[in-house]
This record gives sequence, C-alpha cells and structure tokens, in this order.
Amino acid sequence: MALSSASRYDVWVPIPERMIQSATHYLNTLPVKRSTRTDLFQFVKRLVYRGKVSMVVLASSLVYLERLTTIRKLNAFKINSLELAFLVAILLASKFHEDRALSVFKVVNIARDEWTTSEVSMMEREFLHHLNYNLWLEMEELKKFITTE
Repeated sequence: MALSSASRYDVWVPIPERMIQSATHYLNTLPVKRSTRTDLFQFVKRLVYRGKVSMVVLASSLVYLERLTTIRKLNAFKINSLELAFLVAILLASKFHEDRALSVFKVVNIARDEWTTSEVSMMEREFLHHLNYNLWLEMEELKKFITTE
C-alpha cells in the first residue's frame, strides 16, 4: 500500500544510534557543566526517540550549540546544565525546521519534568537572543554533524 502525499511526510525515520553517540560525544566537549542525575547518552536518546527528532533537527541543534561556543556566549547566560542547553537547542531547531514542531510542554514532558515550562521558555528566549535570532544554517554547517556511513 502506497502512502498518500499527505501522510508521507508524517513518517518518522529513527536516527541511527551511531549518530546519537556522535552527538553525545560532541556535547561532552562543550564547556558547560553536566547534570549528574542523568546519563547523557540516555538523555539524548530519550529526547531524540520520544520527540521523534529528525537528523536535520539533531544536527541543527548541535550547530546552534557550536555557534554559542564559538562566540563564547554559552557560559554568558544561566544554563544550569548541558542537558538543558541541548533540550533548548533541539526545541529551537524543531521549531525552525518542522511544520509539526516540538513544543515547550512536550520537551519538558520528555525530560521527565526536570525543568518547568517557564524555565525552558525563559532559556529559549535567552538562547535566541545570544544567537541574534539567527537560526538559518548553511549546508556545510549541517554536514559537519550528519554521519552518512
């Protein structure tokens, strides 16, 4: 049975575990303290799978974090954990790239209520401010984080 054109775009393709491992490895290199409550790989995997995150959204979120690191703004605002920074980056990338984007409520639920919706919303606004609201990406930026093996 063929998919109709309307439902064809609703099919989620799971991200390979090696890409989640690669993303986790990159996150561990960032100069932000980690929450000791959660294994980072398991946190990333849960967020990606429960949020049905696409490869482009995952790669975009890493580019946004890299931009903040490059301009030395990652420590300029009050992020209390690497997990929160990644969660907000995924949220912004989803909102920028997808018609049916993740919501603050959904990511807070996926994170098992480690943060409140108001904390995530405030961090989202601050994150956007430090990126100068520039969420546009060049293909070269994305290629750095997308594994094709």
